[in-house]
This record gives sequence, structure tokens and C-alpha cells, in this order.
Amino acid sequence: MAMSIPKTGMGRFMKDGTRHYKGVEEAVHRNIEACVALAATTRSSYGPNGMNKMVINHLEKLFVTNDAATILKELEIEHPAARMLVLASQMQEKEIGDGTNTVIILAASMLEHAGELLNMGLSPAEVAEGLEKAAEKALEILPSLVVEKVEDLHDVAKVTRVLRPIVMSKQYGNEDFVAEMIAKACVQILPKNNSNFNVDNIRICKIIGSGVLASRAMNGMVFRRGAEGEIKKVTNSKIAVFTCAFDLTQTETKGTVLINNADELMNFSKGEESEVESQVKALADSGVNVVVAGGKFGDLYLHFLNKYRIMGVRLTSKFDLRRLTRSIGAQAQARILAPKADLLGHCDEVYTEEIGDTEVVVFKQNSEHGQVATIVIRGSSESLMDDLERAVDDAVNTFKALTKDNRLVPGAGAVEIELARQIESYGERCAGLDQYSIKKFAHSLEALPKQLADNAGVKTTEVLSKLYAAHQQGQANAGFDVEEGGVKDVVAAGIFDLFSAKWWAIKLATDAATTVLKVDQIIVSKQAEGPKPRAARPQDEDDDGGMALSTAGIARSARFKMSTVAENVSRVLQSEPDHKNQADKLRVLLDGLLQSGRPEADVVADVNKFAEIVVNQESGSMVVSRQLVNELTQRLMSMPNSIVKPIGEHLLAVIQSRVISYEEQSSQIRQRLAEIYETEEQWREAARTLVGIPLETGQRQYPADFKMRIYLRIAQLYLESGDAVEAEAYVNRASLLQTEAKSEELQIMYKAQYARVLDNRRKFIEAAGRYYELSLKAVLAGSEKDISLKKALVCTILASA
Repeated sequence: MAMSIPKTGMGRFMKDGTRHYKGVEEAVHRNIEACVALAATTRSSYGPNGMNKMVINHLEKLFVTNDAATILKELEIEHPAARMLVLASQMQEKEIGDGTNTVIILAASMLEHAGELLNMGLSPAEVAEGLEKAAEKALEILPSLVVEKVEDLHDVAKVTRVLRPIVMSKQYGNEDFVAEMIAKACVQILPKNNSNFNVDNIRICKIIGSGVLASRAMNGMVFRRGAEGEIKKVTNSKIAVFTCAFDLTQTETKGTVLINNADELMNFSKGEESEVESQVKALADSGVNVVVAGGKFGDLYLHFLNKYRIMGVRLTSKFDLRRLTRSIGAQAQARILAPKADLLGHCDEVYTEEIGDTEVVVFKQNSEHGQVATIVIRGSSESLMDDLERAVDDAVNTFKALTKDNRLVPGAGAVEIELARQIESYGERCAGLDQYSIKKFAHSLEALPKQLADNAGVKTTEVLSKLYAAHQQGQANAGFDVEEGGVKDVVAAGIFDLFSAKWWAIKLATDAATTVLKVDQIIVSKQAEGPKPRAARPQDEDDDGGMALSTAGIARSARFKMSTVAENVSRVLQSEPDHKNQADKLRVLLDGLLQSGRPEADVVADVNKFAEIVVNQESGSMVVSRQLVNELTQRLMSMPNSIVKPIGEHLLAVIQSRVISYEEQSSQIRQRLAEIYETEEQWREAARTLVGIPLETGQRQYPADFKMRIYLRIAQLYLESGDAVEAEAYVNRASLLQTEAKSEELQIMYKAQYARVLDNRRKFIEAAGRYYELSLKAVLAGSEKDISLKKALVCTILASA
């Protein structure tokens, strides 16, 4: 019997496959390398001359930015040590709103220099202790480097000086204009107690077109939608806000209505009409001249709003409603009643305006101070506007930090060089091994001005020598000149950093670096319940070398996390030459992933990973991929909405680049997603999803009935969202298929949607005729005939008004 050799160390306690790293070489240096590699990704984006990164996330959304917080968020870092640096930068973002890249670069520089000390023979504990001691000294010195305090936060010019360097790092060249615009918005809504400043009260409205210099800030709110009704401008407005729809909740009559003469026809809806008029008149009598509702406006209500010269605005977002009530000082009502005077909101101007080709409704206050300010961002592309939005967000959060601590220190690397100079001097005076770590901390601070110079294309050694020479001569405010490449007095140039931003950056970077240094073991457990290896068998023409997965093994592997899903799918594709066997085994794996009883989050994550690999695989066949995508599509048709929605959206994104090969599956998924959006009352999203079906441009020939049904459904969804223009376009497309479509049901649907379009477009006479035609259709149920007849009567009344 063969002698068994017992395991030693951690191997005695852990399962086979567990990875264990310990000691300086295996654990500490591995972590340091990961952190330095992370900083190498973001360091080139530091400062005004920082380069942009083009990041495409797992949803194929494009980000073009030099904002380190956004880059790190979308990269989805998995290495545990690097994650510590990311968490530190996220805390900096939460506390200050800016300086995330500073934390990453500074922490990585500390670790890089710490690695040199470890190679010299110092222990990680000694190095960490020295870094903590140096950081404590740096935070002790930092208050002495304060050069200015912003006493008056209501002074736009002073606030602009502070925000300018923050904006410069994101919008170099436009910093003066953008900083002043943000400063005006912040000052406008600054409360008497500065610490009560709320960043949520600065709203952003992005409208594509023109350029950055066409952006503007205004006291009030701007919404990307038009006004309801004919009234487009109101001054000195009193505003009633309703969270409900501005419409009748139920009809006056039910069942069959028999009309014998003209008088009965005229009196048919007189009671309903008088009730609506009394409600609108009560609003007008109370002084209301603007109505804001959280739902749709009914035709009768719109008619009487126009009659009493009241403007209607629809806001579908409850959050927008809350912000608007805060802005105008109103209290939202749950029912349509004339509110008391103290519940009404007040606004100097409410009007619609066309910015570019986008219609907006503006609630503007002409006073110098208000509750909510809006920055209208213009730009030539969505990416440009998104980056400007991030710059605004950083600047507004900086202003928030300024309300808590108004101290400023020199920017452009001046404070780092002065700290480095004083801390190195402090290290010379220290006895013991701490002095080495303290000096390395000072050298780590040089990383920030060095990176500024490097990104500007200037030799870093020359810049550092000039900076140190200036500081040795007592010029504590000497910093790097990004425009000339030399050294200048940055305080005179108006380049500042927040004291609190530097304080938190040094503290968080040091904490992250010392935490990484104090890790002496890395233990990675084996993934649970991996597939059992197959028994050995003779190699012959039917054998695949033991690489094929048994169906039972594949089914068990469905319980693994996504990395194992990827391994199993790849193994099947690489080891199984027969396409039929490939498809069969992958179906078994898919069955396991979709089995009942698994957490929905696991099902979604695993199936999304499965779909990515199957669609994008290079070693397999397109036939197999199409079969699996078709199988998944059919399974989704009967699954709960909470699973179908995330998987369907992800699957559409995955097959988008090869949509010609998966046209039928794409069509089915889009129809299923549209049903889900419709149940959630996301009418516009449902319509856009159906619009993505290539009815006219695809490779597949769709029947006329199918195309007409889809067009009419899109029109109906756009009508529900209040967009009669888009609805009319798709009704017109459906009209071209009338002669080809055989279904009488579709013909009736077409007439109904066309009547609704005419109704929404306020062509009441034509709409009344269409509704009346529908009421005469024998195939309609009695209740549907009554509804059509009633709508015909309402349109007739509105046309004569």
C-alpha cells in the first residue's frame, strides 16, 4: 500500500483547492502590486491636463471621463487590496465630493515606498507605524498652511474663486464660466444657516445642442416637457399641486343609454360637465392660475382650464413634484379640491420655452434667493454633458463642504511640497526605525505635484527641484504652473484647495495603505461543490480525454457562482466537437440555472453570464448559440416579471451587435418586455422597446397583420404617455397596411387609435365622427359602444365650445 504523506500548515484544515499566501513576499507584496497597478490606471487622469478614459460597462454604456470616482465605479474592481483603496476614495467622495484620485495616488505611492522599506528588511508593522506617525504629524502641520477663509459664502466672486480649481480639473478651458454659473446657483439657494445647505436643491437639466457656453443657471426649476392646454405663460402665478391625475376617476353612467331626441343628447353629460366646471371655477375663484398634476389631464378639465385661463403642467415623477412644492412653497393635494390660500405655491413666472429642439416648462423666481436652483446644461453630445454634470456635482459638493469648514490651503501641489519638506525634517529628528517610514511618507506626498507635471508634459525632476528651492526660500505658496510649466505663487493666481479635502485625503490614504500593510496572509477558499472528476477510461475515438461534462455534473454546477458558470460553458464548447451534444449539455446547464427555489438575484446573474458566453463564444457554432438563445427566450415567456425584466434587458444588449442572427428572438423579448413596462405604466419605455423591432428593415418578412398590430400598440402606448405626435406617426404607418391586413379586429383598433389621436390633437369634430363610426360597429360589445358614443358626444361639445 502506498505511503500517505500528511499535509502541513493550513492545508491540514482546508479543503483541496484552497489557496493560501503568507509572509512578506507572497501576501504583502502581492497586495502592494495590485494597489500600484490600480493607481497606474487613474493617475493619468489627475489634474487639469488629465486624460480621459473611455469605459464601457457591463451594460455597454459608454463613459468618456477623467473623473476617477466614475472610472473606479464602472471598473468593478475585485482584488480585495485594491478594493480597500477604492473604498477609501468612495469615502472621500462621500465626505467632500472631490479628491478621489488624490486618495488613490497618495495611498499607492505610500505602498510603493513601503515596499522599498520591506525589501530593506523592515517589518510591515514597523512601516505601518511610521506612516501613521507621519500622517499624524502632517495633519498637525496642515492648519498652519491655511492661507484664507471664505467668510461670506453669499459673495459669488469669492465662491467662484474656490470652485474654479475644482471645475478646472474636469472642464479645463471653460472653468471660469462654469464655476461662476455654479457659484450663482449655490448662492441663490444658500439658507441663512449655511450648514443647512442641501445639494439636492441644485437640479440639472441636460438639453443637447449648442455648446457649454450656452448653459445657464436659474432660480427655479426646469422640466423637459410642454404645458397641457393652450395657456403657455403665466406671471405672478398661484400654483395648486395635485398628486393625482387631473381627470374624472369614474364615469357618470354605466350600461346602455337610449337617446330619443336632441335635448337628451345635449343633456347626456351635462351633469358631469357642470361638476368639472364647478371644480375648475373654484380653483379660478381662489386665485389659482397654474395647476400641476401627477397624472394625465382629462379633455373636459383641459377645456375648462383653457376657459378660465389656467395653465396645466403634468409631472409624472413624484420626486419632481416634491422638489417643485419645496421650490414654490406649496403643499400637494391628493384630491381635486380648491386648496386654501396657505397651501398654494407662488412663482414669479411659469412659461414654456423651446431650447434647441426641446420644449421645456420653466418655474422661475425673479428674487435673488430661492429654495431650488436649476442648471441647464448644453452640449454637442451626451458624453460631454454627462462629464459637465459630474463637474457640477463635484463643485456643488465642494460648496457643501465649504459651508462646514471655510478654510483654504494653496493648491497646485504647493501644500504637498511644504508638508513633504517639513515632514522630512521631522523624520531627520526622529530616532529609531520610524524615521525611514516618515521620510518615505514625505516622498509619497511628492507623487501629486509630480503627476501634475507629468500630465502637463513637463520633466518632473526639474519641477520638483524648482518647487523645493522656492519652498526652502520661504515661498510656502509656490506651486506648479500648468500653463507655463514652471513655478508660481498659486494663492495670487487664485488656485486653492479645501483644507477639509486635504485633511480627509491624507487621513483616508494613510488608513488604506496601513490596512493593506497589516495583512500578512491571504486565504482564498475553494469554490463550493465543484463538479466531480470523471473516472479514468481508455483513450479511444469516442473518448474526449476526460474533458466532457456529464449532464449530472452540469446540473450540479448550476448552483455555482458566475465564474464557475463561465468555466462550465467554456469547457463544453471547447471539449465537445459535436454541435448536437454541445446544445444538449448546455440546455441541461441552462435548466439548472433556471431551476425553481434559487434566489432571483443568483438566477439573473448566472443566466446573464451564460448568455454572454454563449452569444460571444468564438470556438462554438452560431447554430448552437441560436438554439440556446431561442431556448432561453421561450423559457422567459412564462417566468415572473422580476426575473424576465433584468435578463431580457441584458440579453437584448448582448445580441445587439449580432441582432440579424437573433431577429426572431429579439422580437419576442421586446414584446415581452413591453408587456412588463406596460404593467409598470412605463408607457414611453414600452413604446421604445417595440420600436426596436425591425418590421421594415429586418431580414425576416413579417405578416401585414403582425406589423399593423405592433404599430397600433406603439401608437396606443405613446398616447398613454401623452405624446400624440409620435402616436400619430405610427397610426399613419398602420394606415398603409389597411388594405393588406385581413383582421376586422385590427381595422377597429386602427379606427379607435386614429380617433384618440385626433382627440389628443384637439381636432374634436373629426374625432367625434370617428368615435361615432365606432359606436355603430356590430362586433363591439354594448359597453364599448357606449364608451365610443360618449366620447363622440364629449368631442362634439368641446368642438362647439
